[in-house]
Amino acid sequence: MTVVLDHTIVPVNDSLNLLNLDFRQDEDFRSIHYAFAMEPDEFEDAFQRVKDAKIPYGDSPFAQDNMQGPGISPGARGDSKGVYFKDPSGHLLEIKTY
Repeated sequence: MTVVLDHTIVPVNDSLNLLNLDFRQDEDFRSIHYAFAMEPDEFEDAFQRVKDAKIPYGDSPFAQDNMQGPGISPGARGDSKGVYFKDPSGHLLEIKTY
């Protein structure tokens, strides 16, 4: 049995969205892409922690472990700098900054 994370984005106003996370157990696991936008300094700190932990990362969702990046990709507010990696359950995570 795999723990699966579902999420919903709840807009509060023009500058604030809340992320509602729901965990459930499921036999039918499918990897889903989760993106987290951060301020530039938060992004650099988080990316450094990924590198320090020797977590494979990549510069695109199609090259998740090429150990290159950050890459530039489109996002909700235009092009952004980001890296992709997987959590221990196999979910594809993206951290990005605009």
